[in-house]
Amino acid sequence: MTRIALVAVALLVLEGAPGCGPYRASTVDLSYMRAQRRATFFVDGTTVVVRTEDEMGLTVVVFDPSLDGGRVVLNAGVASAGGPGPHVQCVDVAPLAPPGDWVDHLAWREPDGTLSPISGIERGAEAHTLAERCRS
Repeated sequence: MTRIALVAVALLVLEGAPGCGPYRASTVDLSYMRAQRRATFFVDGTTVVVRTEDEMGLTVVVFDPSLDGGRVVLNAGVASAGGPGPHVQCVDVAPLAPPGDWVDHLAWREPDGTLSPISGIERGAEAHTLAERCRS
């Protein structure tokens, strides 16, 4: 099975599992993303880019974002797929029609359902370059 097919199957399983749907809670917390996966968050326009370091056979999968009280909320799970190394994922928040200051209120939905603010979001040239790759 290809890596994309494995990720797709994992997403379908996670979406159907109680408490694991993309709009309920992440299966990984923000501190894990930062410490273990060295997650970096970038924003360019309405594109959020999440760069992680994946382990052999375990890929972080960012689910579709949601809007919660004017905050754009990200969450993710881990799928059994792929090789080790950097992994870049992009999500477009434009369909959510977020408020103008949404970047200042970007949040992560924790496994217990609470929201944690995402800080240290990069918005410079590297953010633009990564987002352009996603859009092309």
